[in-house]
Amino acid sequence: MPPPKPAELDAWIAAHEQQIADYYKAHQTSYFQDTRAHVRQIFVRAPKDDGDAKRAEAKTKAEGLLKEVQGGKSFADVAKASERRRRDQGPRAETWGSSSASGLPGPFGPMRSSG
Repeated sequence: MPPPKPAELDAWIAAHEQQIADYYKAHQTSYFQDTRAHVRQIFVRAPKDDGDAKRAEAKTKAEGLLKEVQGGKSFADVAKASERRRRDQGPRAETWGSSSASGLPGPFGPMRSSG
């Protein structure tokens, strides 16, 4: 049986709205999951226009922060110290981040993003 076309699906939903709402209400717990992970991140910024050397420096900083956490230092303490060091940097910067997630193997290594 081929899947319904969008218009057919919309028509079915419109004709069964109350039935759908009743089913959802009776089975709400089926649509929620316990939290599986809490992700925390520390960002180290390097403005794009500063070039490869600054990005490499930012990556080295992120790796250093990761080593601090892996060495047993509290993630919160490392994050607070990192925040104090970067307050003077601008909002449009390329980011290297170290992440930690409870419930997942980690902490994780540096990740690159643009923002």
